[in-house]
Amino acid sequence: MGEQSFLAGFYQDPKFIYAMNVNYTTKAMPDSVKKLKEHAGFNLATMKWGDYQPILTPKDKWPGKTHELWQESMQAARDSLSKQPNKLPLSPSDAAVPATKCDLADAAIRKCFNSEPPIQIIIDVMVKKAADLDPTLHDVKIEWTTLNAEPTLKFTMVCPFEEPKKGS
Repeated sequence: MGEQSFLAGFYQDPKFIYAMNVNYTTKAMPDSVKKLKEHAGFNLATMKWGDYQPILTPKDKWPGKTHELWQESMQAARDSLSKQPNKLPLSPSDAAVPATKCDLADAAIRKCFNSEPPIQIIIDVMVKKAADLDPTLHDVKIEWTTLNAEPTLKFTMVCPFEEPKKGS
């Protein structure tokens, strides 16, 4: 696997990317918002990145071991991002600067699900290289763009570099 992260390998799988992104297209977002609003105890106004995926994607639709690994992986990413200061504004239309990278991820996701109409999201997963700055920390890339004349958030989770296991 070279410099491939063990966990990131699951999340870079095109089957995983598709299973998540299918919920966030312009066409799917209204149904996703409705499903979250109807879910007991879920609050769109206070939602956090990572809370909604298990609600929107049934367990049997997660490829491989991704469902089993999700909570631990997501919490590790949130912990890493919450310790990193953020200097970027939320979006071109919102100059607020969330305090941490985790706060930025949460605010970007809330913006998409709470906008009228909801903003489509395209998720991606990358892995840092050993030579990258802070290779052992997670990162997040928030890019606001337009796709097919629709506002779009490209949300890229950047996983930390992991030393290859011996014998890999």
